[in-house]
Amino acid sequence: MRIGIEAQRIFRDNPHGMDVFAINLINELVHLKEVSQIVVFVNSATKENNVLFKSEKISIANFTGQFAIWEQIKLPRKAKKYDLDIIHFTSNTRSVRIHLPVLTTLHDTFFLDQNPLFRRGFSMYQRFGNMYRRTLFAFPSIYKGKYITVSKAELDRIRSRYSLDMKGFIYNGRNQIFEPKGNEESQDILVKWGIKAPFIMHFGNTDPKKNTPRALEVIVEFLIRNKGHHAVIFDYQIDKNELNAPKEVKDRIKLLGYVPQVDLPYIYTMADALFYPSLQESFGIPQIEALACETPVVSGDCPALVEVSHECAIHVDPTDNDAMLASLNACVSTNALTANALLKAKKVVAGYNWKTTAEQYLMEYKKLC
Repeated sequence: MRIGIEAQRIFRDNPHGMDVFAINLINELVHLKEVSQIVVFVNSATKENNVLFKSEKISIANFTGQFAIWEQIKLPRKAKKYDLDIIHFTSNTRSVRIHLPVLTTLHDTFFLDQNPLFRRGFSMYQRFGNMYRRTLFAFPSIYKGKYITVSKAELDRIRSRYSLDMKGFIYNGRNQIFEPKGNEESQDILVKWGIKAPFIMHFGNTDPKKNTPRALEVIVEFLIRNKGHHAVIFDYQIDKNELNAPKEVKDRIKLLGYVPQVDLPYIYTMADALFYPSLQESFGIPQIEALACETPVVSGDCPALVEVSHECAIHVDPTDNDAMLASLNACVSTNALTANALLKAKKVVAGYNWKTTAEQYLMEYKKLC
């Protein structure tokens, strides 16, 4: 089978979320015997990359353009040059007109719930990106497309709201680098990033669903009550003067930008807890990564997060600061997963692997060809 994969942003310096999904999916599809070629469509001026498996099966079709023009005009033209059986769009959008069978991974439809141009909290990049996604759903051809999402909770939510041809759901996988790491090498990574232990960790984001402003309030209160602790916040930059906190608390907050995946398992291993109080998620990969590293998780109680963790995380109302604070305190007081919780978490995370994800997507490709 000859498969096209839309993976527009995977060569950027800081791949996130849907980029990580595409990278891991491609790197597993290439090992399947029934896959003879994968053409990866990338918005890049170069074919050079350090994220994809080196294989003669993989061809890079790289070309540049503004997001919408690249996807709606350039990609369909480029795809005609390859004898593909199917093309898989991996990040919530797709070309409206294309000559091939198409499967789209619809990670979520949060952008349809409320007009992003009028929703507080989004950056301008997020506003117009989500508005582009929303605009595509004004085309009737979009509703004739075939879609997969990433959890049963999200599948049920989409089916209850929108008339889309949802073929089902396929869980995301877990990169095998996420496992407990040795203390000495983990300490070296902490020194590299200037992280002081003991600490809790949080992935910040300007997207309102990530609940970062409220999470920061809870983190500040946690540090006030736990004098010896620090907090590490990834993917988020803010002037610490904007935080309503004493200077000594601000000094215990480490704000990091993007940290490569290769370093994250060491940081997870040393953390007392991952604080992940999202208001909405369709899967929540950081939960699984943390549990795989035997790190306790305090996360939001939205249906997808509860479903994916199989109750191995502590789920709490993400609008209740007192409840979130109490859960964080409970995590650091025990300082580790209990033996029973650890055994259950190992079984849960073992069920998430990209090989299984790739095999299930291949089955869906075959149905559409």
